[in-house]
Amino acid sequence: MASAVIADADVCIVSALSCSSVSGKSKLTYHLGLHGTEPVIRIHGNTGPGFFNDEWIPVSKVIDSLPKGEPFTSFALRSVFKGRSMNSRAFLMAVLSNEGVVRRSPEKPRCWERADIDGFLARVQGEAPGTSPSKAPSNKPSAHKSTVNKRPATKAPLRSVPKSKK
Repeated sequence: MASAVIADADVCIVSALSCSSVSGKSKLTYHLGLHGTEPVIRIHGNTGPGFFNDEWIPVSKVIDSLPKGEPFTSFALRSVFKGRSMNSRAFLMAVLSNEGVVRRSPEKPRCWERADIDGFLARVQGEAPGTSPSKAPSNKPSAHKSTVNKRPATKAPLRSVPKSKK
């Protein structure tokens, strides 16, 4: 059964952040949001030439794809991006690393392992702007959050992604 595409208008963006790609050759921008009460994530931009899937993905689907108790590669995310750009998996792994959801495996340097998933979920839901039931969700980043991630980088310091030339 194919997953329904989540429309931008149905998502309240709670954070617009950036990080380095796994290779360190480009900067990624990504959004964390809420689709109703469900946390969602998407890759939004890449300063390099690599293509990627920019659809909203339920965080629960991402987390369910990550093996428990064993090292894994970005290939674990194949069901999340079935039939999509192979870059999407590696880009999402960079984002998950930046968010503390995964970390490099000490036994296998090219592999990852689960990390602080509960802390990540709490942060996403805690960053949501206060909304009343009568207030429609916004697809704009909340005004009280920076567009540059202030979490520590694992490879290089984070910098804001340059605006594209018009």
